[in-house]
Amino acid sequence: IVAKFPARILEPRFPSLSSRHFVSFQPGGPFASMLLAYLNELSNENSPLSDADMEPLAENIANLLNMVATHHGVADCDSKALRRQALLRLIRRHACDPELSLEFVADKLHVSRRLVQQMLKDNATSFTDFLTQERLQLVADKLAPGSDLPVSQVAYASGFSDVSHFNHVFKRRYGMSPTEYRRSLM
Repeated sequence: IVAKFPARILEPRFPSLSSRHFVSFQPGGPFASMLLAYLNELSNENSPLSDADMEPLAENIANLLNMVATHHGVADCDSKALRRQALLRLIRRHACDPELSLEFVADKLHVSRRLVQQMLKDNATSFTDFLTQERLQLVADKLAPGSDLPVSQVAYASGFSDVSHFNHVFKRRYGMSPTEYRRSLM
């Protein structure tokens, strides 16, 4: 991908750019896919963006470029929204893993457990609650008509390791058992 950005946005984060007209690198690390997805989404935009739209987008891209190019984590990112997006995306990507933990997420993002907890608190949730809701959504999607997998297998495949606990939280969220939910979709 070739991207063109205003120098005033990138130079504070990459002082060495002031002496160059372009820079090329192979992105790596946990934020490379996010940067690529962000740039692809922007390149697919059919209507031109206004200058007012471009400024915050360029800021977010500059933050992502900095994290990818320097292999820093979200703690060094200037944008709270971008930090939150990276956190939620990581949890969603690994929600099916029954071993997913706060420690894993903090380590992947190169931040403390406390910062992860605070970012989620700012989003009016906790790690456990957000992960449970993501897993329940995965289950609900997999219980769609045409699926003949046993409910317990769907629960395990969605990251739950205890079927009894799964049944309890599912019923609390949807007001019916997973089997009743599946029947209601038919």
